[in-house]
Formats: sequence, structure tokens, C-alpha cells
Amino acid sequence: MGKYISDFAVFFKEGGDFMWIISFVFAFAMAIVIERLIFMYVICKNANAKTALLAATALEKNDDTALNKLNEKKDPLSILLSGAAAKFKKGASIAEIRGSVEEDAILQIPRVYAKLNYLSFAANAATLLGLLGTIQGLQMSFASLASLEAAEKAAALSRGISVAMNTTAMGLVAAVPCMFFYTFLSNKKQKLINNIDDAMARFLNFLENAK
Repeated sequence: MGKYISDFAVFFKEGGDFMWIISFVFAFAMAIVIERLIFMYVICKNANAKTALLAATALEKNDDTALNKLNEKKDPLSILLSGAAAKFKKGASIAEIRGSVEEDAILQIPRVYAKLNYLSFAANAATLLGLLGTIQGLQMSFASLASLEAAEKAAALSRGISVAMNTTAMGLVAAVPCMFFYTFLSNKKQKLINNIDDAMARFLNFLENAK
């Protein structure tokens, strides 16, 4: 394990300044990934038609305890269900409830896909930064051929090639996970939005029939 860490330290050091910038971009992207995973798989864990069924049952039985638990949840579906249930209990018409849900959805639905575009940006930025590092390394190599003595050219040429190759590799190492998580989370986002649409349609149909 120590050997791998030592080898990576050498690899990182020989890559030059762009290695730090690429690392910052990668850390930024992974912070977004962690936040999105928590939101989608913890906060939105039960965002499906079953939640709407439980809300409908609680409303039908006038179970304030269950409705209060729904109010405490922070996922978009629970917030939309809670708002619709509150309007229904106040005697609002179905048209008014639908209008209220549509207004609330403008704020809640974007929470599902918030920040995902940054992952795509991070993947592209890491790749381009790796390319810039490659260009820098090639410039260093060509400059050494023109300005240094023969004895120093080999070492300088080696340093330039190391910068070029290491930054290219680092850019790709950062970009590939970013693209993977972007695709993975985008698919999950679409599933969550479909679940919210389905659950709200079922709940509004229940309210319409209950009137």
C-alpha cells in the first residue's frame, strides 16, 4: 500500500501545477456526488406512489398524526402531498388544489436535478485541463531542446514529457467518474420525477373522487 502511495506522490509531483487544479475540480465534483446521493437515496427514499396512498389513507381517516409526519419530511413529493392535503382540508376546490400543486412543483421538481449539470461541467473541465497540462509539458520539452546544453536536454525533456503525460492521465482519471455519476444520477433523477408525477396524479384523482 505504501508503495502505491509513494508512486502516486511521484506521479502527482511530476505532473506539475495543473495536477492541483484537476484535483480541485475532481474534489468539487465528488462533493456534489455525495450530496446528490444523500438527497436521492436518503431524503427521497420513499418518494413513490405508496407515499401518496398513505397520505390518501391518512386524509380519509382524518389521521392528523400521519399527516404531521408527512409535513416533517423534506423530499419534494412529501411537500407537494402535504400542500395538497392542507388545501383539501381547508375546503379548496380541485382546480385550486391542482393550481397550488403546479405552483409548488415549480420550486420542488428542480430540487431533484439540482447541481447535476456541474458534474458534466467537471468532466469536461478535467479533460480540458489535462489537455492544457499536455500542451504545457510539450512546450517545456521543445523549449529545452532550443535553450539548454546537451547534457541537460535529456533531463528537461523527461520533465516535460512527464508533465504532458501525467496531466493527461489525471484529467481522464477525474473525468471518467464524473461522467459515470452524471449518467447514473441523471437516470435516478428521471425515475424520481416519474414517481412524483405518478404519485401526485393518483393523489389528485383520490381528492377529486373524495369531493
